[in-house]
Amino acid sequence: IGGSGTNEGNYIGRAAQAGVQIAGSQAHNSLVRGNRIGFTRTFTTRANGDGVRIVAGAYQNTVGGVGAGEGNVISGNSLSGVAIDAGAGNAVRGNIIGLNPTRGLNAGTGTYGVALFGNASGTGISDNVIAANTAWGIAAFGNSSGAVIERNVIGLRGGSNTANDNTAAGNGQGGIDIESADN
Repeated sequence: IGGSGTNEGNYIGRAAQAGVQIAGSQAHNSLVRGNRIGFTRTFTTRANGDGVRIVAGAYQNTVGGVGAGEGNVISGNSLSGVAIDAGAGNAVRGNIIGLNPTRGLNAGTGTYGVALFGNASGTGISDNVIAANTAWGIAAFGNSSGAVIERNVIGLRGGSNTANDNTAAGNGQGGIDIESADN
């Protein structure tokens, strides 16, 4: 869904449940890259329920990436930026979650930047900028065992060598919340 090349990404907004949903045990190895989820082309916020939702046994899917143009901007959604429930081995990498594309304005989400529910074991969350969300930047509930959370910038605007790098844009409740999970 989308892509890393010029004009390959989508602008996805105003979906009641999710901007992008990947569902079911037959849904695997999907890539969600280079999209603006929760925005119009002029970067006006247009909320979805969840920005990206991976559910019902979908596994080994990747939201974003660390290559040029692979990361998504996921902000302004009424629930979570990325919600993973009952799917193993998924990855959330190289995204901006909760800020606009320039990281200059808070757009946030209604709850979590990234949320793991149910059996979201083996999920990797890395190299993201996660800020300005109403609840936690990252939250893991239920059996999210083996999740790896590393190299994220949480509660700051992030980036490289810009005036906004270390400007606070905190998440409402905190950075990372692990509950009932073996991580």
